[in-house]
Amino acid sequence: MVSTHCFIHRQALASKTLPQKLRQALDSAIRIVNYIKSSALNSRLFTLLCEDLDSDHKVLLFYTEVRWLSKGKMLARLYELKEEVILFLEFKEKHDLLTMFKDDTFQCMLAYLTDIFGALNELNLKLQGRNGTIISNYDYIQGFIAKLQLWNKKLSSEYVISFSRLFEAIKNNKLDANLKADIKTHLQALEDEFRRYHRDIDSESPIWHMTRNPFVVAVLQLPEEVQEEFLEMKADSSMTDDFHLLTLEKFWIKRLPVNSKLASLALRVPIPFSSTYL
Repeated sequence: MVSTHCFIHRQALASKTLPQKLRQALDSAIRIVNYIKSSALNSRLFTLLCEDLDSDHKVLLFYTEVRWLSKGKMLARLYELKEEVILFLEFKEKHDLLTMFKDDTFQCMLAYLTDIFGALNELNLKLQGRNGTIISNYDYIQGFIAKLQLWNKKLSSEYVISFSRLFEAIKNNKLDANLKADIKTHLQALEDEFRRYHRDIDSESPIWHMTRNPFVVAVLQLPEEVQEEFLEMKADSSMTDDFHLLTLEKFWIKRLPVNSKLASLALRVPIPFSSTYL
């Protein structure tokens, strides 16, 4: 049996790459949410304030370390209710939190954190659910790495429209040079960590391509002991129909007996194991 480390867990580990200033901004955002949420009175007052202002949301969300999606959701809700939070902090005369929260640089950092953790949440959700395989999940990972490279490249040209909230936060102003450097550092660190945690996958090997799509692999690329069996399988006219009608793992389970050499070779890419069981 071939095992692989959980894709979702690796994605969570790879997201812990914030530079110091962005980490401090995240900690400050959590502190503001905890101040409002940790007191029953504050929570009720904040809810009443949101109701009076006819806000889209009435409460902030807690962040918990063990729930991987909660960080992005907490930041998104805080950003959406930022005007209400400012009014509440003014009412409670929490001048230290208020001054920090109203700072333009902090607002830009909050906007970026909301954008990037929202993107990580989207990736996390794609890696979950039924019928997920190491091949489909690897595609999602590779797509996200490509996005990180694109975002970093665009950021060098002051082009931040890919981060919708950050683009809104800076408006017509230029992005602060120090913040820009921190964001670029974070994007590069994310890319490096994703590559480090997923280096055990050789997507260029003929075995990978055969498992993914046997119609695109030349027989001479495969080991000699399975070449004849591979040609017999490809010559089966019903194989094409099964390939298009079945999921990838069901296709291989149906097409090959477990004692075949070709099956053994294909299953070195652990295709039958759904992410549901990771």
